[in-house]
Amino acid sequence: NKAMGILSSLKRRLNYVVVKPLLYHQEVADAYSGVSVVDGKLKGKTVVVTGATGGIGRAIVKRFLLEGCQVIIIGRDIEKLNHLQESLPDQEKLITCITMNMQDANDVKEKTIAILHHHSVDVWVNCAGVFKNKDRFPVFRSYPQQDFLEVMNTNLKSCWLICRLIAAYMKTNDSYCKVINISSICGYAKSYGYTGYGMSKAGLIAMTRVMAEEYQEHMAIIGIAPGSVATSMGERQLGDNIAVGGNMIIKHIGMPEEIATLVAFVAGDIALSGKTIIASADEIL
Repeated sequence: NKAMGILSSLKRRLNYVVVKPLLYHQEVADAYSGVSVVDGKLKGKTVVVTGATGGIGRAIVKRFLLEGCQVIIIGRDIEKLNHLQESLPDQEKLITCITMNMQDANDVKEKTIAILHHHSVDVWVNCAGVFKNKDRFPVFRSYPQQDFLEVMNTNLKSCWLICRLIAAYMKTNDSYCKVINISSICGYAKSYGYTGYGMSKAGLIAMTRVMAEEYQEHMAIIGIAPGSVATSMGERQLGDNIAVGGNMIIKHIGMPEEIATLVAFVAGDIALSGKTIIASADEIL
């Protein structure tokens, strides 16, 4: 009885919320794959998605296929690309799979130019990114230089190159394209300002703002900064509990399908060029 009394006293003093488990099952993910989020306005559009084999990338590809788009998927590993292609329900809408090494500026330039010349690209989603184990901690002096360069080249430099090439091509051909850069809450969070990942995402946010103004006549460029998402990078997978404490508005870690829905919504009809949308559920910055 005394122990129960102490426990009751502690409960009254502590601010806590009891959260029931929310398992990230395929049925939950599929609930976001029902209808168009832009009333079919993207149907027939050609969309390019880099980092297509990652957790968020796969969800984005599936969402654009659902919207009736033709999709070009880009990744580092051809086997993963082929596996993704085989798993998609609307394979006939998938134009092609292309490998691209984000560490190699020449490869990025060569293949981006080839895609732009052979396809009438309407939307380009820069979703490729790397996150090192060191990035889980607010380190700076002990961050390996090679890791730093790999993160910066993949998360920032490749996007910079791609955006410049898209803008130049659209200007030459008097065309227009919408670019969506997948950033991260880490680009705003102070603790991640000490990591290569956080710096790269902060740079991407700034780049999105500057390039939107510079290339506004031929390119809209919008950022989306997800918070915690149920992916391997976020140390979550199908079947895991994604419920969190009561400080989160939606009471669960974000799902890739939620981010993908936002990407399609932004690609459809929203004029937010230069802005980066924080796609997070009240996480502390």
